[in-house]
Amino acid sequence: MTEVLLQLADRRLTSTPPVVMAGETALPVVQRFCYLGIDEDISSRIAKASYSFGMLDRRLCDDHSIRLDTKVAAYKAAILTSLLFGSKTWVLYRRHLRKLEQFHMRCLRRIAHMRWHDKWPNTKVLQICNISSIEALLIAAQFRWTGHVIRMSNDRLPKVIFYSELKDGARSRGGQRKMYKDLLTAP
Repeated sequence: MTEVLLQLADRRLTSTPPVVMAGETALPVVQRFCYLGIDEDISSRIAKASYSFGMLDRRLCDDHSIRLDTKVAAYKAAILTSLLFGSKTWVLYRRHLRKLEQFHMRCLRRIAHMRWHDKWPNTKVLQICNISSIEALLIAAQFRWTGHVIRMSNDRLPKVIFYSELKDGARSRGGQRKMYKDLLTAP
């Protein structure tokens, strides 16, 4: 039995990778894709935004001669754009929002020189920095994108997919999985 398993393992290790063609071009075989899941995408976005914030932090946050509103504007332009790239189509759970919100608040506290042991509530930090929470920013971006899709002509693929429904299928037990358009119409 162990010999058979070893032979199968050897065959898997020595097998040739599949060849996928797009027209005349062979596509490369990779072990990992960029957008396989929302968890990986959010972790990647936070890592990229964290790197950008580290670069910004050295030059901007430590300089006390720069006004807070200028620092926040630079944060919006450089960090939030990389953090929320592609967020218009994300369907997020509370754990995802919490993770994004924690990063957002950590950055804002650093920009405003608020130490963690001073125990400022998040609402006060947002008010002082004159910026919205991540959830509000995401909802605004999703509504803006949905408005673009709704105004598209009826033959455009994003609009066709947005208004399409499955023809066949059965409901699964328990709570139903939310679709993107369900989240847009939720109270």
